[in-house]
Amino acid sequence: MDLKGFGPRPDIIFFDKLDVKANSGMSALKNFLSFLKMQKASQPLRFSFTDSEGSLLPALSLKENISLDSIPSTVSSTKKFTLEDYLGRKGNPFLIELYEKIELVSDLPYQVDSQTRKTAALVKGLLQKADFLFLDCPERYLDKAGLKIFTKALIHSLKENKQTLLLMTDKPSYWTPYITKTVHQSRCAKTGQLLLECIDQVQSPQSLGDNEAEQLGILVFKHSQSALKLPVDSKEESAEKDPKKAA
Repeated sequence: MDLKGFGPRPDIIFFDKLDVKANSGMSALKNFLSFLKMQKASQPLRFSFTDSEGSLLPALSLKENISLDSIPSTVSSTKKFTLEDYLGRKGNPFLIELYEKIELVSDLPYQVDSQTRKTAALVKGLLQKADFLFLDCPERYLDKAGLKIFTKALIHSLKENKQTLLLMTDKPSYWTPYITKTVHQSRCAKTGQLLLECIDQVQSPQSLGDNEAEQLGILVFKHSQSALKLPVDSKEESAEKDPKKAA
């Protein structure tokens, strides 16, 4: 499956971990923000950050955590409006599928396993209104099926909302087909200052046809416009190989 119909290939900036010492005492969030500051991204930044552990507020249920800061107060004020309604309005079928993998949304974060908690945190991150998505090891704790669904939901969100993704990962080989730029992280031997070097010259914010990128402060890079090949689940894969069985 590909998402060619959703427009140009989204910008996915991978922050490598070649120099392990470069990440000591420096969170992924701080590195992402430092990079955008160096690139003079428009302020204030609108971003969503999901850490590697899928941290949530312990006193709120999974559903309440997802809704918090995600659903606009103008629509959440009515008792008839639900999180499920809002997910439907977002028009991302893969995000709905990811949400439906959470069996007991009324549970507290400590009452569920790591995969369920991480899934809830990722759904929350994709629901928030943002120009930049910050993800630190999004694949951690997800099984193969969950990661495939999340990847589809992520790419759909990036394309639909014209977002830029800044990514750190333990599995760079998985994300390689989607990455458009790589940032090498290191520290100056003399000063200890963080150095972020982007492969290929980073372009300053520019227009996306009708100045959308300039208004939103989205960074636009020069890269291939080829369609993305998204992971398919086992049923889709068998149907592609044997159309008669699918029928």
